[in-house]
Amino acid sequence: MSITVIGIGYVGLVAAACFAEMGNTVMCVDSNEKKITDLKAGRIPIHEPGLDEFVLRNLHEGRLKFTALLHEVAPSDIYFIAVGTPPSDDGSADLVQVLEVARQLGRVLRGYAIVVNKSTVPVGTADRVRQTIQDEIDARGSQRRDARRVEPDPHDERPADQRENGRDETRRQHLGHYR
Repeated sequence: MSITVIGIGYVGLVAAACFAEMGNTVMCVDSNEKKITDLKAGRIPIHEPGLDEFVLRNLHEGRLKFTALLHEVAPSDIYFIAVGTPPSDDGSADLVQVLEVARQLGRVLRGYAIVVNKSTVPVGTADRVRQTIQDEIDARGSQRRDARRVEPDPHDERPADQRENGRDETRRQHLGHYR
């Protein structure tokens, strides 16, 4: 399986290394070019028991790769958004980075993909991310005939009114399938 993890902080790097260790091809994307350079050289910026071995082995075996440019990533089956959500002045999660990644994904998605919010986000963020991606796909659609609509997760068994308005506090924070 081909996976892209966007945001290679503690959560993103650990997840990416574990996915690669399970045999998946994982592309790691982060806007911090120094971090990308260090990781490509095998310098791990965080400590987690066993992480060094996972990263180095999978880097060497070609299952773990790093880049600063999302538009250069080959299409993936799954995209994980794992960027930071620092607190805003009022204490709420700052979703600027999450929504920027959603915009970038909307510009590069070309076929079926699953997008997962791995960042710590409030309930309802999946809908905002989904709409942001769809807006970019629609904007591209005026120039491209193959732009696709975002479809809700067909495995989500909740009533439609709970899926759409975010009232269900236990909702899964992953996005629907993109076709």
